[in-house]
This record gives sequence, C-alpha cells and structure tokens, in this order.
Amino acid sequence: MRGGRAPFGSSVVGVWSDRGGMKDFLSVLGMVLIVEGVPYFLAPERMRRWVMAIAELPEGMLRRTGFLLMAVGLWLVYLARG
Repeated sequence: MRGGRAPFGSSVVGVWSDRGGMKDFLSVLGMVLIVEGVPYFLAPERMRRWVMAIAELPEGMLRRTGFLLMAVGLWLVYLARG
C-alpha cells in the first residue's frame, strides 16, 4: 500500500462489502451452509447413518449424482438470474 491506500484505489474491506458479486456470493454460501446444517442439527443420528450409507456407494454413482446436482443447480441459477 502506498500512502495508506490499497492498490487500484480499493480497500480490503471494500472487496468484502461491495454491492455486487462478492456480497451475493457470501449470501448464497451462507444459505447453503444453513440448509446443509439443518439435517445435522435436527437428526444427527440419521445423518450419521446416511453418511455411512453414502460412503459405501460406488464411485461412478457418486460422480453421476454429483454431476446431476450441479446441472440442476446451474439450471436453477439460470432460471433465477436469466
């Protein structure tokens, strides 16, 4: 930093508090963490069983499921932002 200013006239705080992409990203990430955390909070023993069952699935099935979930997520983002 020269003269007390960050490069390109922005500050580190400004990057995290802008009104654009980073704020949206952090909001979405927070919502995902909330949704992901609810089952572990409400039914931890059931989630433990699910995780153990998922660990035993074949790698190919996990990859296909992951791809399908990414495609559905992309489609939902397209619908919402499109």
